[in-house]
Amino acid sequence: MNQVPALAALAEWLTGHRARVLPADIRHTARRCLVDTLGVMLAGAQQPVAGKVRRIVAGEQGPSRLIGTALHAAPATAALVNGVAAHVLDFDDNCYAGFVHGSAVIVPAALALADAKGARGDALLTAIALGSECQYRLGMALENVLYQRGWWTTGMLGGVGACAAAATLLALDSTQCAHALGIALVSAAGMKAVFGTDSKPLTAGYAAQRGVMAALMAQAGVTGPLNALEHAAGFAALCNQGHWAAEWLRADSRHWCLREPGVDIKRIPLCLSSHAAVDALLFLLQQQPCSLAQIDSVVCDVPEIVRANLVYDLPLNAQQAQFSLPFALAQTLLTGDVQLRHLNDAHLQDERLRLLMQKVRYHSSARWQQADLMRDAPEGAEVTLCLRDGSSRSHFVAKARGAASVPLSDDELGAKFLQCSEPVLGAAPAYHLLNQLWQIDRLAVSQLLLFQETGT
Repeated sequence: MNQVPALAALAEWLTGHRARVLPADIRHTARRCLVDTLGVMLAGAQQPVAGKVRRIVAGEQGPSRLIGTALHAAPATAALVNGVAAHVLDFDDNCYAGFVHGSAVIVPAALALADAKGARGDALLTAIALGSECQYRLGMALENVLYQRGWWTTGMLGGVGACAAAATLLALDSTQCAHALGIALVSAAGMKAVFGTDSKPLTAGYAAQRGVMAALMAQAGVTGPLNALEHAAGFAALCNQGHWAAEWLRADSRHWCLREPGVDIKRIPLCLSSHAAVDALLFLLQQQPCSLAQIDSVVCDVPEIVRANLVYDLPLNAQQAQFSLPFALAQTLLTGDVQLRHLNDAHLQDERLRLLMQKVRYHSSARWQQADLMRDAPEGAEVTLCLRDGSSRSHFVAKARGAASVPLSDDELGAKFLQCSEPVLGAAPAYHLLNQLWQIDRLAVSQLLLFQETGT
């Protein structure tokens, strides 16, 4: 018996679930991802790199809105521009199924097509949920080998999730979906060398664009390799040491990655690798406050992956600061938290901040070789606060607040949305938009997006 190609099996699962009623918790997770991503997208649209990308596509006409502006473009272009905006602040969600930023790629792709097609909010949520699930299943099948080898999985796998979301909104049949997923997978790109540069959000935007284009190509009859994953010269062989676990892509699978491992929604606008250390330091400061003058050093024991991701000890710009453990902890010492307003180049020259950054040290002990710890605390941290009087105290955090196992409440997520959107829209419009997002099932997507600013 001929074995069904992996992407054909995934396409069968996708089309089989498109007409079903999503479980209530899965639909609500998709809604939370939309709320979070649209908020950070609005804030991100104001960043310089987002403006540069918009200027490049200026003049293009189309039905899909560029979030945070009055501009429109073709769906694939809108997915690119909005994908850049969604990820530029590194404030968007994560999922450990593949170590990916899922929603920053999937939501822009789904929004662009839903806007163009006049889809309703319930269809948008279904597309986000199924697109996310397809990407996360592929991530689970590859078992994080890809990320450990230096590929940036958001770029490598994001196009598949964006494609699945787009294919759902286009109502592609199973064969068309399989070809679309093949087209998306063979165009994958992304490496960790982009960390701390404009190319990181650009890579997320490209993945969203490729996903939309792959679905549109398949709709037009363009074919892709259905065995792109398992081919001898395919994705797994070339990028993942030949490894992939077929059970995650079975058409009859009932597991939802949106439940387990779930989606981590960020509380602070930094690489997730720094969040557990920030929470551990906050705990120590709250339990026994001390002055900055009393602090001798802050010592962190973190997994190797945290050290590999947080590569800037003395960051020179805001992008580097997002990948700096010394910045994350020094800013926490200075102001008690890290907020968007702290991510500017001028602030990084603050002498007090730079002196505090030099007090932060970090290493990876043998404890992180324990399989159970790496499973339960993949980006955990033990932080030791050492004082000048010779005393010290330590605290361990496995997963930061906002992780799927320690989630932000809907109210906390709403507060984050308002923090991101109020400076762009104003307080009353931002609050109105938030209420609409919680009720998106009953609205047309084009109606939701009427909030758009008049500037560029």
